[in-house]
Amino acid sequence: SKILCIIFCFVINYSLGQPFNSARIVTMIGSRVTFNFNSISDFTNGITKNNHTMLGLQFADSAGGFETGWNVSVKASDANFRGSGGVNLMDLNVLEISATDAGSVPLLGTFTGWQALTNGEVNLYEHTTLEDRFSTSTQIHISYRCGVTNKINGFNSDYYETELEIYLRPVPWP
Repeated sequence: SKILCIIFCFVINYSLGQPFNSARIVTMIGSRVTFNFNSISDFTNGITKNNHTMLGLQFADSAGGFETGWNVSVKASDANFRGSGGVNLMDLNVLEISATDAGSVPLLGTFTGWQALTNGEVNLYEHTTLEDRFSTSTQIHISYRCGVTNKINGFNSDYYETELEIYLRPVPWP
């Protein structure tokens, strides 16, 4: 019990006494997205889900370090979409992702538009100045489209899935 108290007090004292960076993402709506291709039109034109996910963002840099802002990026956790049996694979680039303002993004940021999904990070939004770096109310929409630019034709019928990893980081990131 005494050891826990000493460690606890040390951690609080250290965190309050040292500069820090803090980044937090909260999924407000739309944590899961599915695409059901049920018609020839779906296969031909693809499916778009505008503003399906809303993220709340908070970035703080009390250290005043070398960062000049922050960015939001996304990547897939796997190299391909995996079918339900693990045998079938589908290219990640059939899914494109875009971030847009949900009404509270600082004016000095840049949205990158539609980006094809990869298993390497792809930038969706970059806020390149220190102004408003302590924002607690920044919200962005994430939109998805599947089979629009890169078609899903030629892949076996299956239930495909992958996890998306979304990052909020200081800029520049090492």
